Formats: sequence, structure tokens, C-alpha cells
Amino acid sequence: MNASAHIPEIRSLGNLFERASLGLEFTAKTAQTCGKIIEDMNNLSGAQRLAKMIEIFGILCETEEFQSLSTQDFVSKFKPNNTVNHQQLDKALAFIQENYAENLSLNQVAKIVSMSESAFSRFFKSQTGNSYTDHILKLRIWTAKKLLKDNDTPVTDICYEAGFSNISNFNRTFLKQTGMKPSEYRKATKQLK
Repeated sequence: MNASAHIPEIRSLGNLFERASLGLEFTAKTAQTCGKIIEDMNNLSGAQRLAKMIEIFGILCETEEFQSLSTQDFVSKFKPNNTVNHQQLDKALAFIQENYAENLSLNQVAKIVSMSESAFSRFFKSQTGNSYTDHILKLRIWTAKKLLKDNDTPVTDICYEAGFSNISNFNRTFLKQTGMKPSEYRKATKQLK
């Protein structure tokens, strides 16, 4: 039985799941609204929680406030059966994860997996769908967002802890990536608590 033929609303849910295969980050009002609903679910049980989940899915299906975390290239080109590629990628990603807050060059990571810089750059893009630079930037912004949300460390300290080299670059990049200044992001996340 095709459920979407009888319940057309399911079709938009299918579209959401298809977009989610690339990884999604919901932003702005959507993230705040859904975050608040999820927090409120702690006080509910049974059918009430299910109703709130359906409400969240409805919001996520309709919003335009999201960005994909990967590209279709990642889905179509990533080859999990290629053990050598998989091991090299895992090794590179682990090294990046441990060192991204430092001034980590593409060449340093390429050496870890015994590749030339240009070969590693192509390999990384083909396997993840992101350039090396974009990947580092996303990690740094993710770290900054977490620190801004979870503690009261001064924004200047968070800038350096996340791996940015100066505060003006941090503020400009954060605004471009999230649509908010770091101080505005902190204020918005505090209001959700």
C-alpha cells in the first residue's frame, strides 16, 4: 500500500528524509522553535510526545532555514567498499578532528595519509563532498557555537579556542555562516534554556 496516496502529507516527509541523507543543519527561528519543543517534551509522555514529534516534522518539512552539511557528490562518490580509501579517509578525519583548532595545513594532513597535497585535496573533496578548507571552517564554527551555547567564556577566548586567528575574521565568518554575530547567537541560545 502506498501511504502517501491516502495521506498526502507523508510525501513532504519523504522529501525531508531525502534532503536529510546529505545531513542537514537547521538554523535561525526553525532551530530555536524545534529546540524549545524538544525541551518541552521532557515533561510529556506517550501520545503527547508523539504529537510533538509530528509537530517538529511539520516545521522541518516546511522551513527553508537549513543548510546541507554535504553534497550529492558525497553520497554518490563515497565508496565504503573501497577499504584503502575508507581507511585513509578515517585516518585523515581523525587527525583533523584532533588538530583543527591549530594552524593545520593541507600538506600536514596529506602527509598523514602519504599523499601529495594536490592528490589529497582531490581525494578529500571526492570522498566528503567538501573542500578541506570548508571542512575545517565547519568544524571551527561548530566548536564556537557549542562553546557560545554551553558556557560564558568571553567571545574573544572562544575565537582562539575554536581555531580562528583573529577576532574580526571570527566575527565576520560566524555571521556569514550562521546569520548572527557570536554575541547574538549566545543570547538566542540562552533564551531557549
